[in-house]
Amino acid sequence: MTDIYNLDNVTQANNLWEFTREINTLTGNLFGVLFLFVIFLIVFITFSKMDIKRTFVISSFVTSFIGVLFWSIGFIQFAILLIPISVLVISIFVLLIMD
Repeated sequence: MTDIYNLDNVTQANNLWEFTREINTLTGNLFGVLFLFVIFLIVFITFSKMDIKRTFVISSFVTSFIGVLFWSIGFIQFAILLIPISVLVISIFVLLIMD
Protein backbone atom coordinates (compact mmCIF):
# COMPACT_ATOMS: atom_id res chain seq x y z
CA MET A 1 0.00 0.00 0.00
CA THR A 2 1.34 3.45 -0.86
CA ASP A 3 1.54 6.29 1.59
CA ILE A 4 -0.62 9.33 0.97
CA TYR A 5 1.95 11.75 2.40
CA ASN A 6 5.71 11.81 2.10
CA LEU A 7 6.87 11.93 5.71
CA ASP A 8 10.54 11.15 5.06
CA ASN A 9 11.71 14.66 5.93
CA VAL A 10 9.64 14.82 9.11
CA THR A 11 10.93 11.53 10.45
CA GLN A 12 14.54 12.56 9.80
CA ALA A 13 14.27 15.82 11.74
CA ASN A 14 16.96 16.17 14.38
CA ASN A 15 15.36 18.85 16.53
CA LEU A 16 12.11 20.75 17.11
CA TRP A 17 13.01 23.54 14.65
CA GLU A 18 13.50 21.14 11.75
CA PHE A 19 10.34 19.27 12.70
CA THR A 20 8.12 22.37 12.77
CA ARG A 21 9.71 23.76 9.61
CA GLU A 22 8.95 20.55 7.73
CA ILE A 23 5.39 20.45 9.06
CA ASN A 24 4.92 24.05 7.93
CA THR A 25 6.28 23.14 4.48
CA LEU A 26 4.09 20.06 4.20
CA THR A 27 0.97 22.02 5.12
CA GLY A 28 1.69 24.84 2.67
CA ASN A 29 2.58 27.39 5.40
CA LEU A 30 -0.76 26.81 7.09
CA PHE A 31 0.82 25.60 10.33
CA GLY A 32 2.33 29.03 11.09
CA VAL A 33 -0.92 30.84 10.36
CA LEU A 34 -2.97 28.51 12.56
CA PHE A 35 -0.35 28.74 15.29
CA LEU A 36 -0.74 32.54 15.31
CA PHE A 37 -4.52 32.20 15.44
CA VAL A 38 -4.30 29.82 18.41
CA ILE A 39 -1.96 32.24 20.19
CA PHE A 40 -4.48 35.03 19.63
CA LEU A 41 -7.30 32.89 21.06
CA ILE A 42 -5.30 31.80 24.10
CA VAL A 43 -4.28 35.36 24.97
CA PHE A 44 -7.80 36.63 24.31
CA ILE A 45 -9.36 34.01 26.60
CA THR A 46 -6.70 34.62 29.25
CA PHE A 47 -7.47 38.35 29.42
CA SER A 48 -11.22 38.04 28.85
CA LYS A 49 -11.95 39.30 32.39
CA MET A 50 -10.80 42.76 31.28
CA ASP A 51 -12.62 45.20 29.03
CA ILE A 52 -13.14 43.75 25.54
CA LYS A 53 -11.33 46.64 23.82
CA ARG A 54 -8.23 46.26 25.99
CA THR A 55 -8.36 42.51 25.49
CA PHE A 56 -8.25 42.99 21.71
CA VAL A 57 -5.27 45.36 22.02
CA ILE A 58 -3.33 42.95 24.23
CA SER A 59 -4.14 39.91 22.09
CA SER A 60 -3.31 41.61 18.82
CA PHE A 61 -0.08 43.06 20.25
CA VAL A 62 1.15 39.65 21.40
CA THR A 63 0.10 38.07 18.10
CA SER A 64 1.79 40.84 16.10
CA PHE A 65 5.01 40.49 18.08
CA ILE A 66 5.11 36.72 17.60
CA GLY A 67 4.08 37.21 13.97
CA VAL A 68 7.11 39.45 13.37
CA LEU A 69 9.32 36.75 14.87
CA PHE A 70 7.69 34.09 12.68
CA TRP A 71 8.07 36.30 9.59
CA SER A 72 11.75 36.95 10.36
CA ILE A 73 12.50 33.22 10.44
CA GLY A 74 10.40 32.53 7.35
CA PHE A 75 7.55 30.76 9.11
CA ILE A 76 4.82 33.02 7.66
CA GLN A 77 4.61 35.36 4.69
CA PHE A 78 4.50 39.15 4.89
CA ALA A 79 0.89 39.30 3.70
CA ILE A 80 -0.14 37.13 6.64
CA LEU A 81 1.85 39.34 9.00
CA LEU A 82 -0.24 42.34 7.95
CA ILE A 83 -3.40 40.79 9.41
CA PRO A 84 -2.41 40.90 13.12
CA ILE A 85 -0.72 44.26 12.62
CA SER A 86 -3.91 45.65 11.05
CA VAL A 87 -6.00 44.26 13.89
CA LEU A 88 -3.59 45.90 16.35
CA VAL A 89 -3.85 49.31 14.68
CA ILE A 90 -7.64 49.10 14.43
CA SER A 91 -8.02 47.93 18.04
CA ILE A 92 -5.79 50.76 19.33
CA PHE A 93 -7.78 53.25 17.26
CA VAL A 94 -11.08 51.90 18.64
CA LEU A 95 -9.71 51.95 22.19
CA LEU A 96 -8.62 55.58 21.88
CA ILE A 97 -11.78 56.80 20.15
CA MET A 98 -14.32 54.87 22.22
CA ASP A 99 -12.84 55.67 25.66
